[in-house]
Amino acid sequence: MHGIVYGAPLTTFASPFSTPSKRSPVVKRSFYYWVDILGMNKLITIDAKDQILGRLSSRIALILMGKNSADYAPNKVAGNKVKVINVSKIKLSGNKESQKVYKKHTMYLGHLKVRKYGDILAKNPDEVLRMSVKGMLPKNRLLKERLKNLITEA
Repeated sequence: MHGIVYGAPLTTFASPFSTPSKRSPVVKRSFYYWVDILGMNKLITIDAKDQILGRLSSRIALILMGKNSADYAPNKVAGNKVKVINVSKIKLSGNKESQKVYKKHTMYLGHLKVRKYGDILAKNPDEVLRMSVKGMLPKNRLLKERLKNLITEA
């Protein structure tokens, strides 16, 4: 997959008998990810530079739900954490960069809040990705816990 940086395979973590801590760092190439020895949790780093927002968000949502692992269960929060870097360099397809708007209603008469994509991206690029991933996750009581596992860096 283009743009996704994965770490070493899960079989290369330190022995639980050699370190007293629950976590051990695994170094491969120029980034780190942590493997939880007891729960086998991973931190996956994704580079969002020149990636399309919707396609990237759907990949992130699948990882946060745990559908990329063999022990997927819909009623459990997968322990995978996703760290996205270069969020400010994300792209949209077509003319959406100038036309896309986000609408929010406060439930008071005349209080429709309309924000343009370009304004949100300039002010807080992490919010654009977070809203997109939130829209692709199932709407249940695990939503907040899954979104806590998304780490973004502009």
